[in-house]
Amino acid sequence: MPISRIKIKNCISLKDIEINLKNSNCLLGENGTGKSNLLKTIYYYYKKLTDEKVDFTIRDKENSYNQYSEIKVTYDLSNFKNILLNNFFRNEFSYSHSYLNKISKFINQNATDNKITVVMKKYKKEYPTWNYSYEERKMLQKLFPVYFLHCKNINEKKWMELWSMINDLNKISMDSKNKINSTLETMLNEDEINKQFQFIREEFKKSNISVEEFNIKEVFNHLYQLYLGGRKFNIDDRELDFSSEGITSYNYMTFFLSLAKRISDKKLKEPLLIFDEPELNLHPYYIDQLNYKMVDVCNEKLRLVLATHSPRVIKNIIRSEIDYNLYHFNFENKYSDMKRMKPILKNTKSYHKITVTEASFYFSKAIVFLEGVTERELFTNKNILELFPKLRKVNFYHNLSDYSAARVLSPRERGYKTPHLFLVDLDKILNYSYKNKRFSKSKSDKFVNPLTNVNIIKKEKFLYGKKRKEFLTLRNQIDNELNKDYNFDLKWGKGANNYLNLKNLIKDYCMRYNVIVAMNTLEDIIINQENISFFKGWALDYKNNLNIANKFQIDDLTLFRLLFSGKLSNLQTLDNKKKQIKKVYNQSNKSVLVDYYKKINELSVNKTEWITELMDYFFEENIDKEKTLYDKKTNFKNYFPELFYIIEKIESLLVR
Repeated sequence: MPISRIKIKNCISLKDIEINLKNSNCLLGENGTGKSNLLKTIYYYYKKLTDEKVDFTIRDKENSYNQYSEIKVTYDLSNFKNILLNNFFRNEFSYSHSYLNKISKFINQNATDNKITVVMKKYKKEYPTWNYSYEERKMLQKLFPVYFLHCKNINEKKWMELWSMINDLNKISMDSKNKINSTLETMLNEDEINKQFQFIREEFKKSNISVEEFNIKEVFNHLYQLYLGGRKFNIDDRELDFSSEGITSYNYMTFFLSLAKRISDKKLKEPLLIFDEPELNLHPYYIDQLNYKMVDVCNEKLRLVLATHSPRVIKNIIRSEIDYNLYHFNFENKYSDMKRMKPILKNTKSYHKITVTEASFYFSKAIVFLEGVTERELFTNKNILELFPKLRKVNFYHNLSDYSAARVLSPRERGYKTPHLFLVDLDKILNYSYKNKRFSKSKSDKFVNPLTNVNIIKKEKFLYGKKRKEFLTLRNQIDNELNKDYNFDLKWGKGANNYLNLKNLIKDYCMRYNVIVAMNTLEDIIINQENISFFKGWALDYKNNLNIANKFQIDDLTLFRLLFSGKLSNLQTLDNKKKQIKKVYNQSNKSVLVDYYKKINELSVNKTEWITELMDYFFEENIDKEKTLYDKKTNFKNYFPELFYIIEKIESLLVR
């Protein structure tokens, strides 16, 4: 197995992190969160294995009390041990017996469970110290090569570096080198060519000039270039400068992957490939093809680390058949915070929900989960975005009713730290029964309902001290309120005075789990006691047939909420009401009331038709006339107090 674990302490912004590597490992997060610092630190370690010069430091500059930086890399030597124990496999590799015996001896003397951990510790202004000798580290560097590819500018210089990678593919013995020299002598023995060579040799000798002899790798390198007819790379018979950056990058990376795969298959080497933003300059088709190639080359002897800002790359990795890790980066208090995201199980509903759209949410500054498109229409309204510009930085997911898809994105479910909120109607938390005259906890929405979420209930059992007391007290208060009777008016669901206390307790409790509970529904947020006169005037102008007779003493607030697809105060719909009234009213009154319900339903406005027009009109009539931002927001708050509260909570996600 290749490198299996990397632990880093006090390196640049990496205070204390650990990465356990699988076949494919993706680093994702915003710019400046530490992904590049991780790659930089690995590069530093790899170069320092053989004391190469590096032109940057990995010291933590934020904390002057940190005396040293430390990097620990764990190597799994299982495959090497199996090969060395098998004489047939030994003969498959063109290495001397002394070299193979040296590896075997190193494993036997140092490995525990076929693993060793090499520790580099660097104190301020001192050279790095190691727990293994230079020769041992040099051997490990050969056995576990790390190939870095920064994809921002794949230029001619990078192409030339491929020859070094080609050198790792082959190894020729001294006997082979001598045979090559002998063959060259024979080839060059033609009279005219030989004369020129003899002249050069004699002149070198007269002038006491000599040339430094090629090592074995250099002989192979030049032999390959001679065989291929040159050293400089072209694409489609054109110089690299005349090819598109995307095509050049794609061809480079696919060749790079093919070489690495060949090295892992044919040589006694287990590479780690590190790509920094491989998606740059690539058309989506080529991103897909490159990812398929990456998946194809991964095996038990070759692993990938990808730093990416591409949702498409993440989607492709998740939907592939290989084992993968997603590491999500945030930046908090001057240091990088890295979390390993929980994998999505193959062939589950959630697995099949992953598209580029879903994967894009992993790159969000903040996420708000909404129940549907109507809520999204409200929070992405152009007028609201202009008044509250921070909302532009938030991603709104508008299909919370599809729990299998929402689970794919939820930081709570996936285990990453993007600030987030769930906005749900109260009926996702409570149900009301006219028969029992009581509310109960909604069991159909356990994903968004902290009161019935099994994982949350288990977690609370392990709380202690003040926090335990706080949560248990709230739960007990809610349970006490749920044991009370709530006598609502049968016709219009009004009249339970103690209902407000229950709602406030639930609102407080759920907010502790990033769930904002609307005091009733979205329609209640928009159509409220503070703006009902304004709303009624707009609504009658918006749809002139809404002015129906006010029967059965229904108030304007309830009537217009129902006309705009809302619910009654006790979370009932008019369809629910039809089933209840036959038990109370006589046949005559029942028919009149049912007909009235039907009339309201017939006139009700589709949810997706009216919010944008209402907000456009409201801002034109009330907000745009105000001169200062403070006055604009104050006016907005006066008309939409609950919506203003929710927006403040959403904006607070961005200042954490």
